Amino acid sequence: MPRPQAVIDGFTKLMKLIEKGEAVGYKKYRLNNDWYKRNQREVLERTAPVLGAGEGAAGTPRVRGIEAVELPEEVAVAADAGSETGGGAKEPGRGGAR
Repeated sequence: MPRPQAVIDGFTKLMKLIEKGEAVGYKKYRLNNDWYKRNQREVLERTAPVLGAGEGAAGTPRVRGIEAVELPEEVAVAADAGSETGGGAKEPGRGGAR
């Protein structure tokens, strides 16, 4: 979920681009509209699973055709400890403070 300030900043930037006459993303959309519509239809009408069928070997869940792996004990313990304190792993490139 984006931060509210990021949404406001993006909207403000878009308004400024429109005022200057520099907002031309709609032209790209118009040029590629047929592709967008065709892609939407293909995705929405799809009936087969996208990520592969069912489960992997020995009942392990599969993600994009790759079998899930067990975490080493020290990694699993560190992840559990972070969740108890509300900490845990940070998203890449996010840093600590926001």
